[in-house]
Amino acid sequence: MFLVTVLSTLFLLAYLAMIIWMYPKLKSSGITNNMEHSISVLIPFRDEERKLPALLNCLSAQIYSGKWEVIFINDHSSDNGAEWLEVFIQKKEVDNLRLIHSPKGVEGKKAALAEGIKYASGEVLVQTDADCEMGEYWLQNLLNGLKENSEMVLGPVAMRPQSGFWSKFAALEFMSLQASGAAFTLGKKPIMGSAANMAYRKSVVANLQKSGENLSSGDDVFMIQSLGKENPQKVKFVLNEKAQTYTDAPANFGEFVNQRARWGSKTVAYPSKLAIVVAGLIGGISVLQCALIVLGFWQITYLVIFATVLFTKAIADYVLLRKYANLTKQTNLLGIFIPSSIIYPFYICITGMAMFFKTTWKGRTIQK
Repeated sequence: MFLVTVLSTLFLLAYLAMIIWMYPKLKSSGITNNMEHSISVLIPFRDEERKLPALLNCLSAQIYSGKWEVIFINDHSSDNGAEWLEVFIQKKEVDNLRLIHSPKGVEGKKAALAEGIKYASGEVLVQTDADCEMGEYWLQNLLNGLKENSEMVLGPVAMRPQSGFWSKFAALEFMSLQASGAAFTLGKKPIMGSAANMAYRKSVVANLQKSGENLSSGDDVFMIQSLGKENPQKVKFVLNEKAQTYTDAPANFGEFVNQRARWGSKTVAYPSKLAIVVAGLIGGISVLQCALIVLGFWQITYLVIFATVLFTKAIADYVLLRKYANLTKQTNLLGIFIPSSIIYPFYICITGMAMFFKTTWKGRTIQK
């Protein structure tokens, strides 16, 4: 009992200290006069035929006065997305839109991006995903963060929940990841972000360490952490709703766990020790909560400790998420915060176990 109480106290104090440190870092990014960059927007895609029309509408509506181009990289799609894009390009006669294909025998997002970079003419590379949408001032606001003294800028990404509790839970949980990524980057300790909304100078690609070279996904995080390790001052975050991109949340529990297990399997290979410590703290306090529930069947005191940890952690989480949700206009997700807080430690444990099993993405087995 004594050991469990001490562990619970230590984990909870460490977690609260992290939240207290993060909270003041979350401040809205003001809009300043943007330096006009020559940019290449890189969009790798695989089997996104349904999503491409909406994305193209968003890109066509962009208000950006600098020189820019969009390069779609087809990662061996099995649907008609690539063919649809070719027809679109021919009919619209869009000068700044290109479609290229990953070479035969070369698969994956990393390879597709490498192929796109070969054709990119811009001094700045912007990444987003083919299943994303964004407002007309997206490029303008995102690039506000790329100043003379910075090499990379990250932007917020929001998941739009579909019907059902698990899709809403996925969107809320993703918002917590985004809030954490924003706080750590704004605190000059960049450890996470999303390739669905990021920009960096082309020179960064050649200069970065080759972290995570053999992994199938997670390269956005490796790039952020590698650059942050060399010079954290050069990684910025634009916390502005107008710089936000939007994507759909997983539709059900199975899709959700598969996605998070795929992401989580890269944690042990992170170049940032801080990122591993943060992941360990979150995982540790979740495992502890699950263990307290089990021990509670033998002694009710453990359930009291569980309730104390759960309640205290939930208050801290809500305060942080409320602030981030206000800044990014996602307060609607907080409606399921209470049940989500109760479920969260069990979800972390389930996802942690799922990491040891095969995960898939669009018909491909993901390499661990």
